[in-house]
Amino acid sequence: MNFRDRLQSRNVDILGPIKTFENKLLSFPEYPVDETGHRKYIIDGMPLPSVTTILGATQDKAYLDDWKERIGETEANKITTQSARRGTVLHKICQEYLLNNPDYLGNPTPVYFDLFRQIKPLLDEHVDAVFGIEALLFSKQLKVAGRTDCLASYRKKIAIVDFKNARYEKQREDIEGYFIQAAMYARMVMEMKKVDVPKIVVLIAVAQGKPLEYIEDRKDWDGKVDETIAKYYEEN
Repeated sequence: MNFRDRLQSRNVDILGPIKTFENKLLSFPEYPVDETGHRKYIIDGMPLPSVTTILGATQDKAYLDDWKERIGETEANKITTQSARRGTVLHKICQEYLLNNPDYLGNPTPVYFDLFRQIKPLLDEHVDAVFGIEALLFSKQLKVAGRTDCLASYRKKIAIVDFKNARYEKQREDIEGYFIQAAMYARMVMEMKKVDVPKIVVLIAVAQGKPLEYIEDRKDWDGKVDETIAKYYEEN
């Protein structure tokens, strides 16, 4: 008997009622992806680097190098792989939940169940209309492309909503890259759909802690977006 069946057999309703979200999904076209080397999206014949490619090439990695040296390469790779796997599953559960899929949980292990249990109350309380899930976005002006987790009305404001997971709580100053990433997506939506996206939201499920909700004004990160992209193209 899997974890979900064990919960159901005990009539455990840990997650509470399921909310029905207003899905007003916008149309975002699909484009081919070049996975040779760094990921690029081919937009009308123009190869545009992904957001993660740009951030990976421009963010300061000194703290990561120190961390790897401190705990060892093998352990660091193990933790990174686990985090990536958890992120993929958490994203999928959150997105299926927002799309009103009654089987949004699938067959979760206790780890994924606990991570989503942290995020669900924030979605239930603050998300109204959902405008995009895993939408492929691009900006010919910024010369960047990528997929965003969610475009939605969050606390009554249109926002890019990113889902993250962490082993321990992260301070605002530790996740600047998350804000730059979300602000890039917001700028892409504005260019493609001529819709203002004033907020960026980062929701973090913490394995050894409480969920974190960071809400920022997108305009406060526009300068960092421009600097980051300019740096990437100067160096590449």
